[in-house]
Amino acid sequence: DHECKMEMDEEKRKEESYSENKGVEWDSAAADFQHHSLVTLVMFGFESEDCFVSYVRRVLAAAVNLEDVFLYCGLECDDCPHKKPGRYPWTKRQRISLKKRMTAGIESFAIFHYATNMRTDHVKRREYPKCSLLEAKNDFL
Repeated sequence: DHECKMEMDEEKRKEESYSENKGVEWDSAAADFQHHSLVTLVMFGFESEDCFVSYVRRVLAAAVNLEDVFLYCGLECDDCPHKKPGRYPWTKRQRISLKKRMTAGIESFAIFHYATNMRTDHVKRREYPKCSLLEAKNDFL
């Protein structure tokens, strides 16, 4: 999410086994899969690009009991040298248009929340890799 925290050295990326695949492939055999337990989707660093929209659409189609979708913009970082504006839907018109793109042809009653201020119960989710595995596991169960 932040350039200041990203490993950019190609050799170190290979040593640490970083993925070179930048897309998510969905197996068509699992296209009719339905997930009944997921009720909340929280995404950090959301932008209105096709890859994000496609991902949310796949989750909406699969998670039949989804109630809330929280889409957070790229959160501010004072350490990033190159702050560039993201493609986050800031205006009401952009949000309505984006919701139509994400839900077209999908029956979902999920409520979309476009948020810049993080809810306290989402802080742990954002910091999941930083907090201890046991602590995170207990919070997400």
